[in-house]
Amino acid sequence: MLRVIAEPLGAMGTGSNMFRTGLAHSSGHVFIGTYGPPPAIIWRYDPHAGELQRVGAPGEYQLDSMVEAPNGKVYIGTAYNGLVYELDPATGSVRDLGSPPVDSTPWIFTMIRTRAGEIYGAKGVGLFHLDWRTGRMEACGIVPGEHRTPGPSASSPIIRTLEERPDGILWGDTNRWIFTFDPRTRQITPVADIAALDDACYGVIHGLGASPVPDLYFQVYSRFDGRVPRHHFGVCRADTGAVEWLDFPELEGQLWLTGWWVSSGEPRLLVSEYDERESRARLAVVDAARRRVVARWAVEGNDVPPQRLAGEGLWFISSARGSLFRADPEQQRLVAVARNPVPVECRCLAAAPDGLLGTDTYDCGFAFTFDPRSGRHQDHGRVWLDDHRCNHGPAAFAGSAGRTLLANHGEATPTLWATDCLTNRHWRVGGPAVQLVRFTDGTVWGTQGANPPSIHFDPATCWTPAWAARPGALFRYRDGAGEVEVFPEAGPTGCLAEAPGEQGHLLLAAGDILRRFDPEARRVVAEATLPAPIIALAAAARAAYLVLADGSVFRLTGAEMAPRRCARGFGPVARGCFVLPRSGRLVGLAADGTVSCCDPDTGAVQRVDGPVPLPAGPAVDPEEDAWYFAGREVVRYWIAREPAEA
Repeated sequence: MLRVIAEPLGAMGTGSNMFRTGLAHSSGHVFIGTYGPPPAIIWRYDPHAGELQRVGAPGEYQLDSMVEAPNGKVYIGTAYNGLVYELDPATGSVRDLGSPPVDSTPWIFTMIRTRAGEIYGAKGVGLFHLDWRTGRMEACGIVPGEHRTPGPSASSPIIRTLEERPDGILWGDTNRWIFTFDPRTRQITPVADIAALDDACYGVIHGLGASPVPDLYFQVYSRFDGRVPRHHFGVCRADTGAVEWLDFPELEGQLWLTGWWVSSGEPRLLVSEYDERESRARLAVVDAARRRVVARWAVEGNDVPPQRLAGEGLWFISSARGSLFRADPEQQRLVAVARNPVPVECRCLAAAPDGLLGTDTYDCGFAFTFDPRSGRHQDHGRVWLDDHRCNHGPAAFAGSAGRTLLANHGEATPTLWATDCLTNRHWRVGGPAVQLVRFTDGTVWGTQGANPPSIHFDPATCWTPAWAARPGALFRYRDGAGEVEVFPEAGPTGCLAEAPGEQGHLLLAAGDILRRFDPEARRVVAEATLPAPIIALAAAARAAYLVLADGSVFRLTGAEMAPRRCARGFGPVARGCFVLPRSGRLVGLAADGTVSCCDPDTGAVQRVDGPVPLPAGPAVDPEEDAWYFAGREVVRYWIAREPAEA
């Protein structure tokens, strides 16, 4: 009698529920709100205890903004329901105040406490006032105009930041417009359409809270499409509304304006610089009037660019992998005082020839490797700065040593990326893949197709290994290459595997047709018709196995295209089909966890109940008869034979 053993091995790393917003509270504590998956988390950092303490998880997908009222209570704006939570720091209790009465996108990205002690916020492109004495909210109007920007995956209409001038007027931004809001008269005045001046604009970035200067210094933010703004920075004059472009020639890398710091009475812009190739950030202190960098502060770790928090002191967060920093201006550095402890959510899984596991992650967007024997993990940096999300999909290691991880990355515009796990470099190599198969020579073959996004894994709509049967364009990736090589000569291709016999040939399925493809000649050299559609292919050292939709299994050996039936009643195989390396048994995994185990020599098929597989995987151990799935943890599976009862 067989049974499936499942052994949890721990997390691939930490960093999910990434840091999204924060507040340096007057008590000396720092509060942090996170991104999804839901429920988002409220953390408290106590400098005396020196650790993060979980306050609660009130239920929303993401916590986007925080502000402290004069009485010390904290108000938290959210997405995607556009709620405002009230947090009492003394008790840790959280109260849901509902959504402001504003008819706009239900995202509250910004709230501000003015110098007069009033709280204003934005829901979508509408403004509201929050009376912290009563908890009531009232609408203050909608910013007029068009707020979508050119280019792919433009943001929904949203105000990202509110900044108060010395005269009490608020500067604000939509995706494209700069506007002002007068709290005394409730007048909203559009001032400048930045997207009309630069079509690379995805959003307008500027400081949060009280500004020491009347003019608005801002950054043109471009995202997803690879375009670069003609001018990264500008200033909108308070007296005329005119926009003047600024050049800071000493700034380097990917840039992010994080706000103001007043040093010895002099206002300084703080701009994060990020070297994407090296996965390193630093903070530039800029004299905006003289267009000069006057200092650079080192940033510990390989997190993405840090952002300054609202409130007292110089505190920063980096969203991913998630660090809280305290600035030390004298030492010119940001010191990491706390790290995000939440296990990463794996969205794909691959095994290298030496058994090392690799993954890309959701809402953190870092690549990780994990040694299942030692339990040690390593992060390899953010795959793409523009998108922190990886959809469910396939993965494989390329190269003779297997240290180049291939996986889809990006929710808005998913594409196939390569990560060099030795240098931690990342580059885009092609369109999204629906299957990735490592061959014995270290090349990776695959087919291209849609890679839909999701928050939670649903095998009915998310990628699973069964998608390999869907027709797509055949491609090959050679280790170190800048892009994949597509083979249109192969035609629409379903499942694929390395062919036995003739070295370098492929087996390609298309419905009930099996083709042998010679990539050097770039043509099909033989084919055979099967009695039912081919839904899975799996290769072993000297044979390949075809699983058909009717549950039969065919074996192919040698260079001849003469597959022979070797078993019946095999499957389902929706969550994976592979050959175990030691025993040579063929394994099929069903969506409900049922495992089919076939001995190809005898044709015997046994089924055994197993746990429902985790979302990412499977990855097959290269030496042992075991396989892995992953989610927030890695689990190792194998089949054990129980002794018969006497």
